[in-house]
Amino acid sequence: MKFPEDEDLLYIAKEGLKAPLPDPWRPCKTSKDEIYYFNFTTGESIWQHPCDQYYKKQFQTAKQNKLNKKNQKKKHQQQQQKGISANPADPINFLGNPQSEKLKNELLVFYHSKQKPISFSRNILIWCLEIG
Repeated sequence: MKFPEDEDLLYIAKEGLKAPLPDPWRPCKTSKDEIYYFNFTTGESIWQHPCDQYYKKQFQTAKQNKLNKKNQKKKHQQQQQKGISANPADPINFLGNPQSEKLKNELLVFYHSKQKPISFSRNILIWCLEIG
């Protein structure tokens, strides 16, 4: 974890610190008072809490989700600045997408001719009203 950027994920570390040892694991001490964990069923011993890997994975997943969300938001903002929407059904897409220029011109002609729309989506109608 890095602070302050991961402060919102601190709850995962707290859960990990409070996690009980699963059966049949038990804490043990070496002759130098170092703590290790011993599984009395399998005879396996480890230095880290048996649940550490689980919480480490939880943290990595949450951090990746946070980064993905941040990147999507950044990409969306960049597209809005360019006048292009990430959602092709979004009417903003018409403002910057060259493939939509013909449709945009047809919509403008349609709007200015004062004909009643028959089969346009709500988003296209709103877009027509906003540019009109």
